[in-house]
Amino acid sequence: MKKPLISLLLLFALLVSLMPPMQAEAISFTSPKTTGTTSSYYFTAYPTVLELGDAYGIVWATSFAGSGYVKYSYNGTQYTAYSHQNGYMDTEEKVHVVKVPKEHFQNTSYTVYSQVITGRAAYKATLGTTISCGPIAFQGYAGQENIELVVFTDVHGKLDLAKTAGKKLTSTPDLMIFSGDITSYIQTEETIVKEVFAIMGTLSGGKCPVVYMRGNHETRGQYAPRLKEYFPTSTGEFYYTFDYGPISFLVTDTGEDKVDSSVEYGGLTDYEGYKAQEMRWLETVEPNPNAQYRIALHHIQRIEKLVTTTYNFVPYFNKFGTQFSICGHTHTSEVTTRSGAKFPSVIAGGVNSDKTTYTACQITLSGGNKAHVKMYCSDGTVPFEQTLSLNAPGASAAGVTLTKAELLSVAED
Repeated sequence: MKKPLISLLLLFALLVSLMPPMQAEAISFTSPKTTGTTSSYYFTAYPTVLELGDAYGIVWATSFAGSGYVKYSYNGTQYTAYSHQNGYMDTEEKVHVVKVPKEHFQNTSYTVYSQVITGRAAYKATLGTTISCGPIAFQGYAGQENIELVVFTDVHGKLDLAKTAGKKLTSTPDLMIFSGDITSYIQTEETIVKEVFAIMGTLSGGKCPVVYMRGNHETRGQYAPRLKEYFPTSTGEFYYTFDYGPISFLVTDTGEDKVDSSVEYGGLTDYEGYKAQEMRWLETVEPNPNAQYRIALHHIQRIEKLVTTTYNFVPYFNKFGTQFSICGHTHTSEVTTRSGAKFPSVIAGGVNSDKTTYTACQITLSGGNKAHVKMYCSDGTVPFEQTLSLNAPGASAAGVTLTKAELLSVAED
């Protein structure tokens, strides 16, 4: 009896040795620890750490309105940061946005808290249940030589497909980029919670910085004009700049993909004026001169012709010294070069036309001059892979001149 058993064990060991090794998932989608939640009071979106240009913004959502605050430590000191306006704590919001200094969040753990406020009179407040989420270990730039960027674009609410694609990634993201159309329209605040912040919180786990750029679909719906309230960037707009370690980023807002007179908008949009305002801002933008990489972000890939020939972002991206850009909109996985651009553009995938598969993008920066682009589809395929050899930072700015002739029809601020 012993000999057959030993033979079977040896055969099993041989078969196991011939099997390919199991690859650990780069992104863990386990939910963070929560305390105090009940069947009626709970988290509807787990924390996301937003890149806002001059600060980080921790955002989360709860089933009831109340206060929101974050506790963390920095250099041995305990801090509590609140969601507040002019000294008053926000107590009537379900979505909580708390800004913290970036230097405090380079390598720390944090916990978010929300509390129901059942009454608030002139000289008395009645406090209800407190719930918390965390601690969550957060990592900003830590001096790593290779930097992993993960891009989710054009999710259109398909979180499960995006998660499946995310499980195919081979490296933990240092920075996560959501390049627009995370939802298909914004009719209520609940849409923002379920199809923007819940998706961001689930995919990022609140563990790394998240960059958001508005897509054309997020300009649509009754509640869409209020989206900006949840993204208090350094400019107060969806366009801004920021640095992540050796990278200087230019974040832009390409707005809608149709002219303002299109019947869909009912005469209620002025993206011509908005883009003119953005271009005046672009004229003033300067990258960090010490940056090792310069990257531009935009949702719509057609930056040389934004709705009309009047607005062309390409010269401004060239002036920034852009080495490559990241975009979405077409739901394709490819690298293109737009007319007049001195840099390539990575179109970072998205959900397919029949919404049965999703493609995520991973970009590895290395050596100061290379970007390895690899796309991972939820069906297990790799639809695109290419290593980009990057120009020196600022090389695309050589010989670029800007004129205001295109903006003469728009009144200056």
